[in-house]
Amino acid sequence: MLIEHQALGAQILRLEDFFYLSPIQLPNNHPRRGGVPVLFPQFADRGPLKKHGFVRNLNWQLITDAHSLESHQLTYRLQIQEQDMPEWPFCANLELSLSATVNEVKISLIICNNGPNPFSWTGGLHPYFFLSNLLDTSIKGLQNQRVSNRFDQDQQIHSAELLTLSNKPLESLKTNLQGSEIVLEAADKYRKSVLIASTSEIYGKNDKVPLNEVDDRIIGHPLKSRWSYSEAKSVDARLAYF
Repeated sequence: MLIEHQALGAQILRLEDFFYLSPIQLPNNHPRRGGVPVLFPQFADRGPLKKHGFVRNLNWQLITDAHSLESHQLTYRLQIQEQDMPEWPFCANLELSLSATVNEVKISLIICNNGPNPFSWTGGLHPYFFLSNLLDTSIKGLQNQRVSNRFDQDQQIHSAELLTLSNKPLESLKTNLQGSEIVLEAADKYRKSVLIASTSEIYGKNDKVPLNEVDDRIIGHPLKSRWSYSEAKSVDARLAYF
């Protein structure tokens, strides 16, 4: 078993088909979109620092990299001194560990305060799991946990046993549109090519075989969740065409 990783950000890039990794090649000093980025000391834009903090832009020290046909052990460490980051004047040690076998993958992030002053932080691991269809995916283990839902600002606790998107057309619509927009903007910025994988759902009830990009779309009423996905994929194609 061989895992692709890089010292920049201690980022795990590929583990067979377990994590998604964008094919867009960015400059060497930029973290890749995909894999498992480490976010610290700030998640997203929830604070005064730059989005997702700064450790994903630093080179970590590789401590362990042992692999065989059936397993892989990986450890990275990063030491931050008070004078290293004027915008974050604290001391901290970070250690990222991965243990992977054919049956399971365990990833841990240990953060230690080595300075005299306390600090608060947000972030952690941000895995890009490889999914064939997001709408067929469910997540277990969040029941009764505190959550932050950008589509429902009033939600504070996730009460259901499973988290699914199959019955949430708004999330489906925004996830497809925003994700495609981010990828296409990055491709345009760095002058890279993008392959857009279409779907027959764009054409809805059109039963022509085979379908062509210029064939008519035949879809149902806008209140049915299926057509939210169809509309989003259609807009994806149009964005790419522009």
